[in-house]
Amino acid sequence: MEKIYDQNTVKNYLNTKGYRNYFSEEFDKDAFVIKTGPGEILIDQGDEAVNLYYLIDGKCRVKTVNQEGKSFILNTIVAPALVGEIELITEDVSFSVETIDRCTLIALPLAICREKLLNDRRFLLRLCELLTEKEREHALKLVQYTSYPLENRLSAFILENALNGRLSLRKTVIAESLGVSYRHLETVMKDFIEKGILRKDRFIYTIENKEELIKKAEVLDIF
Repeated sequence: MEKIYDQNTVKNYLNTKGYRNYFSEEFDKDAFVIKTGPGEILIDQGDEAVNLYYLIDGKCRVKTVNQEGKSFILNTIVAPALVGEIELITEDVSFSVETIDRCTLIALPLAICREKLLNDRRFLLRLCELLTEKEREHALKLVQYTSYPLENRLSAFILENALNGRLSLRKTVIAESLGVSYRHLETVMKDFIEKGILRKDRFIYTIENKEELIKKAEVLDIF
């Protein structure tokens, strides 16, 4: 993870489309830039949130571990997007956020900016709009996910979480995240392999027919 504090460099990133929808120039002096590789933790469940992020490019996944130790992938965040807004409001870190691929983010340290952000009318209005949009999206996604067969939901999940055409998540995590049994998931995965949609190499699944995955995922109306 690379952190960039040089103000001239940071200023160029602050001109990113969409950033000014949330943040006024008042926060420019506190902002810095983070560049990550895949699999890096931005927010760690149970730990104190350090920054509020604006994701310029890349993808992240939102994860949680329940009291039984089971892991769930709850959502995928695609740039441009705000990351960590719930932790800003509640100071309760119930989820982890992990990068899926290389990401570039603008970070605002909460120790310095939390109070200012929570008293900034412009930011709060846009945040309310964002949370309303997310609530609608989550409700729609829930309806779509419970209305379609696993092959459609799995196709969308693979496309969201694959890195360079490869999925390396454990099948137990995939099954828990999609709310299906391991056996059911295994059956559909084998079917994808037999049809040439996926190729399995030990614990890694490589996408062989992305067009077919997209076709199956499109019926959910989220691609």
